[in-house]
Amino acid sequence: MKIQDLPKDIQKLALANQAVQGNCENLLLAVGNDKKEGNFTWDATSEGYDFWEYVSQGRFVEAREFLPKSPIENIVYTESEVIRLLQQYRFDLSSGKTPTIGDTVKEWFEQNKK
Repeated sequence: MKIQDLPKDIQKLALANQAVQGNCENLLLAVGNDKKEGNFTWDATSEGYDFWEYVSQGRFVEAREFLPKSPIENIVYTESEVIRLLQQYRFDLSSGKTPTIGDTVKEWFEQNKK
């Protein structure tokens, strides 16, 4: 599986690890490529070997269990709070057209709602 085929949050981790380990960011590499091939060494990442093993198998839910939990994940947003935040940042909810950042915000809220 190539890095470009990973979920965006895991792509970012992979690219960051490439850079930290002295390589250029490259979405076209396979997750299984090692540092010598331009990628990174799984054991030398903060996520650890097991995380990347699950990622390489396409088991993203299990892989994410190895990531530290953020305190923000415990926050529950009501629909009215989400609308207020979006309006505060000037997203036009009535037009049906949402800017790219709006899609990102909406996706984040969807992923984090309880």
